[in-house]
Amino acid sequence: AHSMGNRVMLSAFADNVEKFRNSQPRIGQIIFSAADVYVDIFQQKFPKMSDIGLTKTSYVHQNDLALLASRLFNQTSRIGRFPEDSAEFHQHGLETIDVTPVSEDSRRLSLNHGYPYGNARVLTDLEYLLKDRKKAEDRGGLKMAPNNKYWVFK
Repeated sequence: AHSMGNRVMLSAFADNVEKFRNSQPRIGQIIFSAADVYVDIFQQKFPKMSDIGLTKTSYVHQNDLALLASRLFNQTSRIGRFPEDSAEFHQHGLETIDVTPVSEDSRRLSLNHGYPYGNARVLTDLEYLLKDRKKAEDRGGLKMAPNNKYWVFK
């Protein structure tokens, strides 16, 4: 899901765990992209979906101006805004990926909010995640951040 669509996806999975746990076809990758989701709501709901999906990934950006506006308007942090909202945020079972190093040239793409769909390196990473089902450690274009809490593009 992208932006506010993450709220719907998170609630759908977390509030209907039994329905999705053994669904056919089985749920594969769950991707939170530029997630406009309150951190406290995410922390409440995300653990409920621990056994749904193979991998859960969150793509974040340091300069996502749409999420900055949402944060300022709502006076609460967002999962997809990095670093002040996500650098210290770590949820077991979630691979967080900072796309800032490879998407600075995408300022023309809706305030750095459309980066998941307008950057070749991010799209390639999504392909490895969706098509090949590779975890972050197995996708060649990523490296662990110095604090060992999230991933960044090389």
